[in-house]
Amino acid sequence: MSVQVTACLAAMGAMMRLAVAALAVFALVGASCAGGESVHSTLYDPAHPLPPKAADAPLPLIAGPAPECPYDPVGTVTVEGRRRLPSRETTRALTREARRMGGDAIIALSASRTGLAGTVIRFRDTSCTR
Repeated sequence: MSVQVTACLAAMGAMMRLAVAALAVFALVGASCAGGESVHSTLYDPAHPLPPKAADAPLPLIAGPAPECPYDPVGTVTVEGRRRLPSRETTRALTREARRMGGDAIIALSASRTGLAGTVIRFRDTSCTR
């Protein structure tokens, strides 16, 4: 085999290794940017779960003072996302889980670098929600 052919084959092998390494990096970056929120919830009274709310039912997120209307706490919900800041998907996952738990709102809302958490509540009077 000539020296030129050997050098060409060695260069092709190096380029293949570089291409495989680049594909591995792209796969890792793609996986870290994908959705995939981790949802954790706890019912305060699991023996008596509430019926879920409709998927389009309004569900306010309240970070400030507790509502003036009487309510009962249902449980807690926490959603951790893969991104550094809570995203729209994180908020959707939080409200979807609160509705599944039968909640009317989420109070004591807090945010971390990657997620959201709060207490799911149910208003005692459906006409009073503030």
